[in-house]
Amino acid sequence: MTKEQINFWKENILNSIKSLADLELQRITWTGKHPTIVSSFSETINTLYDDCEFKQYIDYIGENRKDEEEIYSKMLRIDILIEEYLKVDKKDIEVLNDPEWENITQKALEIISLWIVPR
Repeated sequence: MTKEQINFWKENILNSIKSLADLELQRITWTGKHPTIVSSFSETINTLYDDCEFKQYIDYIGENRKDEEEIYSKMLRIDILIEEYLKVDKKDIEVLNDPEWENITQKALEIISLWIVPR
């Protein structure tokens, strides 16, 4: 992979994690109240894992980016939390009102704060 491709991949992951972290945006897009954006819990998860290849990115960081060990650790943690969360089928509104989901959004915010703020 070229440096440009890796940077593009990272940017897509970051944008997807931002979406994962934004509970307010989820509330209006998952319930159809946003004037132009329509989304859902499934779409948010599929974008992160299928479109952005989140698991592969975690592997990439673990193997190639020793300088991002803290981000790697937090990504592994959120991946485990999401995997566990997906074991129970919930409607979007149930997800939005679930403290476990709120915890996942907080973990996503932690990743963003590490990624955006220079270390």
